[in-house]
Amino acid sequence: MSHQYIHSGAGHDAQFASYVLPTTMIFVQSKDGLSLCEPEFSSVKHCTEGASVLLNAVLKADKLDAYTNTL
Repeated sequence: MSHQYIHSGAGHDAQFASYVLPTTMIFVQSKDGLSLCEPEFSSVKHCTEGASVLLNAVLKADKLDAYTNTL
């Protein structure tokens, strides 16, 4: 699965949570780049890949040392 780092204007709740804890957002590809509108569509494949990224991030975070933030 390919990925890229992007800067997004999207704020969502992550914008406010970032003041008190590290945050990130996972974006899933949407057909024709449409978002937050009725014709928005993301394939099962892309949604599954996004869920996999989230799962792996949670599993990695679970292994972090709470005091040093290292594995």
